[in-house]
Amino acid sequence: MCLTIADGTCPRGCKMCVCANPDTPIATPGGTRNISELHVGDLVYSVDHDQVVPVPIAAVRQRPAPSHVVPQLLLDNGQVLQISARHPTADNRTFGELRAGDRLGELRIKTVKLVTYQHAFTYDILPASDTGFYFAGGAMIGSTLIGDCNELGSDVPEAPRAMADKCRNRKMSHPFCVRKPEGESNPLWNSSQRSWRI
Repeated sequence: MCLTIADGTCPRGCKMCVCANPDTPIATPGGTRNISELHVGDLVYSVDHDQVVPVPIAAVRQRPAPSHVVPQLLLDNGQVLQISARHPTADNRTFGELRAGDRLGELRIKTVKLVTYQHAFTYDILPASDTGFYFAGGAMIGSTLIGDCNELGSDVPEAPRAMADKCRNRKMSHPFCVRKPEGESNPLWNSSQRSWRI
């Protein structure tokens, strides 16, 4: 829902910008890589069949971002994410809904503020997994491309198409999608090391 520019749900000048900063660190088997450096076929970590595993990227997108304003999140692991307000989280929210004190996956958000986006483009990827999730700055997040599966053509695997249908029908109940109650963590989250079991 588009409310006001001040709350971040109506990005100025760029209504189609729903993606990430080019420097967003993405978890891959070779270590973290900037999202802008990733290509179709590169391996990233995702959740597939209830396991965190490396999968190839099925689709990438880069969009111009004129006069864009984005939420900037400081996570409790020290990572900073600048991701468009309408970008989905893994638990069916958007970045524009997040507030200080909320959790993004298993990480606590320390601060949220709106900042002017300093880059020419926003970026997103779609892992070839049954969720389409990936890990940015240590947090599991959704992909904007999962809703575009039909537009992306036959190169996108059936599993993300099925997940997109579930999202559209508001029937998403995958164990990794549902927001956990306070104090309850994901079974693949290693709380002592504050990282995913990958």
